[in-house]
Amino acid sequence: MHIELDKISQPSIAAWLKKFKIKEVADLSRIKTTCVDDSKLENYTPHLLEYLFDYPVDKVWNTYLTAHPRQVWNGNMVSFGIMYSLKENKVLYKDDDFSRMEEGQIYLVNLKFYGGIYNLPVGQYVKNINPDKKEITLCYLEHGKSKGGQKIILESINRDKTKVTHLTHYKSNSAFRDKYLYPFFHKKTVDEYHHNILRIHGKSFSKINI
Repeated sequence: MHIELDKISQPSIAAWLKKFKIKEVADLSRIKTTCVDDSKLENYTPHLLEYLFDYPVDKVWNTYLTAHPRQVWNGNMVSFGIMYSLKENKVLYKDDDFSRMEEGQIYLVNLKFYGGIYNLPVGQYVKNINPDKKEITLCYLEHGKSKGGQKIILESINRDKTKVTHLTHYKSNSAFRDKYLYPFFHKKTVDEYHHNILRIHGKSFSKINI
């Protein structure tokens, strides 16, 4: 089955697919990841963001898993392009119905810089979802600007409050980018993502330890 490029609104993502000769849905299964090697964390730069949500942990956890990607990857900087499920070998476009986040899914999104002068396609692979620990582990894709991954951890503070920790470990071939550019733009992107999670409930978030 062909990938329907006309259903992907971001030219940067369509160009990325063409560059790596990804034409068929099954071609997406060839994409490799650059997951964090936990035994070599000293080789990565850490980046920590934390948020406090005024909702019980089970409710927040369910929203992270079931919110449509076009809702959460939606802001001044980021927009959702396409999702691929390795397990089902099928793609999801922004106007398709969405069930839930699952292991083995790949999300391609566009990052917009400087008002759209520069657009960067990026991808994330859902490596692990641990419902007991309330953790989601994500990996970056090969051929991206950075290698590494992210972990979203939910912790119950009390019956009505949840702490969300977003921990990233990353590295690239540019020390300048890792020290100055990545942290600045990454924070903006991650803030949009978590803000949209709470926006679904009609509220904003409180930031702590940023």
